[in-house]
Amino acid sequence: MSELPKGWKIIRLRDEATSIKGKKPKILELDLADGLVPYIDIKAFEKGILTKYASPDAGVNANEIDTLMVWDGARSGLVGNGVNGVIGSTLVKIKPKFSHHSYLHYFLRSKYSYINSNTKGTGIPHVDPAKLWELDYPLAPINEQIRIVNKLDSILDRVNKAQVRLDKIPAILKRFRQSVLAAATSGELTKDWREIQTRLKVVSFDDLLKKKTDLIKDKLVKKDLELRDLTELDIPDSWIVVNLGGLASKVTDGEHKTPKRKSEGRFLLSARNVRDGSIKLEKVDYVGEDEFKKLRKRCDPNKGDILISCSGSVGRIALCDKDDEYVMVRSAALVKTDLMGQNNKYLMYVLQSPVLQQIIINKSKSTAQSNLFLAPIKELPIPLPSKEEQKEIVRRVESLFTIADKFEKQHLDAKARTNRLTQSILSKAFRGELVSQEKNDEPAEKLLSRIQSELEKKPKDIVKNTAKKSVVKNMKIEDAPKNYLKSLMPSDESEIQAKELWKDSKMTIDDFYAQLKKELINIEEINNSLDPNARTLKALKE
Repeated sequence: MSELPKGWKIIRLRDEATSIKGKKPKILELDLADGLVPYIDIKAFEKGILTKYASPDAGVNANEIDTLMVWDGARSGLVGNGVNGVIGSTLVKIKPKFSHHSYLHYFLRSKYSYINSNTKGTGIPHVDPAKLWELDYPLAPINEQIRIVNKLDSILDRVNKAQVRLDKIPAILKRFRQSVLAAATSGELTKDWREIQTRLKVVSFDDLLKKKTDLIKDKLVKKDLELRDLTELDIPDSWIVVNLGGLASKVTDGEHKTPKRKSEGRFLLSARNVRDGSIKLEKVDYVGEDEFKKLRKRCDPNKGDILISCSGSVGRIALCDKDDEYVMVRSAALVKTDLMGQNNKYLMYVLQSPVLQQIIINKSKSTAQSNLFLAPIKELPIPLPSKEEQKEIVRRVESLFTIADKFEKQHLDAKARTNRLTQSILSKAFRGELVSQEKNDEPAEKLLSRIQSELEKKPKDIVKNTAKKSVVKNMKIEDAPKNYLKSLMPSDESEIQAKELWKDSKMTIDDFYAQLKKELINIEEINNSLDPNARTLKALKE
């Protein structure tokens, strides 16, 4: 750490903070009743969603000013506050000894990335105490701490408001894209184009109708469409509605039997690889060349073919981007639509539109998870304009989506800058660069000395009950009288650190903790901290 301002002092975090890990109460209620408080689990901590309640005596309590840290899981090291209730076993309450509670809170926030990337544990990661408690803690003069906290409150409040506004943008862009697709598949997007074509006496759609095959005639669904809500669509008079199967030369799904997967080879696609608009290969499986050739006989996706996810998150649509590169399992379906030269990009946008997505959901059969089968896929109703209008719709959709993509990139850049700004501000604060120093501030070293002096005086003011005290050098557990440790503790129920009691006991550390375990019926653990040096005890009344 760079040189700090005059009056600051570097100490170890272990010397400044005390901690206590939460625990899950034995009894949890689903409804808030008199005498109960919220149970703060991860969902309540991160999202403010309260679903359970407990007695305040059932565990470790936290109030709004207490700093809480996620101890276990992928978000280990995440810090928050502002909650009241009993904290769960994945959370730890951390409190300062010398500094302002918000000063410690902001410091721990500034170290999230370091703590989270230095966890321990082979299964579920958790905070590494050695990394956490050995952190250098820059202790500023107490008055300067207050100025830093006030400044951070003000600045980060504005940053948080900016983040809230930025967080709304993805939903806005999603609604925009859905509106574009809805307009495209209802004819609204190209209404002006059709009017121009009419004035120019372009009648290409009439030509299309003259050439329609008997297959297309059989699939006209204006009158016999199973889903009657589509008959209410205000589509242009020049459009028809046909079943997807009527446009397809082939509708099939992937291999139903489990293929012989390999660690490398040819691509084996499943539903997870079918994303909105394209194929994603981040978590793709592989098959060997012989297996690939066998599977291609059933399902042979080539460039321009439509793929549909049919299991789990059903209804994601993608266009195949290459020839002779992929085979698939049953969780994805293939639609080849090369009859009458249809525009597959247009069909992709139709299938992604809000109306068709809702129909797909309705046609998915819910068991343990949603599944979409081939027969309902063939029955999907497709609003069909002329080839020329399909081409114009695709051009306009892609033009509008390009604008949305630019906004999305700007949003991601702004979000990243805002996140970096928060860390930059916090780092600046703990280098002593955020607020000015004042010569009348009591140096941190004097603050430490004064508090330490007060702590050293405190035991001398406590009258211990020594009536039963029988201290023997190197006391052995078999020689210890009944309630030996309790007899060494303050008689006025004051708290005492376990480390101090161990020194007074003249026992080995192993014998001390064995004896303490025997006497816990008469001794209460006030702070069962993760840091053994911070554990505190209190004698119970008989």
